[in-house]
Amino acid sequence: NPARDHLVVKVVEGEGKVVYLQDYSGRPLRQQLLTGGTLELDLSELPAGIYFLTMTGEQTGPVTRRFVIAR
Repeated sequence: NPARDHLVVKVVEGEGKVVYLQDYSGRPLRQQLLTGGTLELDLSELPAGIYFLTMTGEQTGPVTRRFVIAR
């Protein structure tokens, strides 16, 4: 399902993870520390397209997921 104005990220063990948002070309757009199990990203200022969300943590390697913003 495409995202529109926001994206909710839920993880089981979210403390201390860093979330990176990148556009399709890999250009970094945002970086945020995940301080709980849920993070809501405001996507309202981003144009429609394909984006990548990468999470890294102290105990785990990077995990990347692709998502689409549809307007």
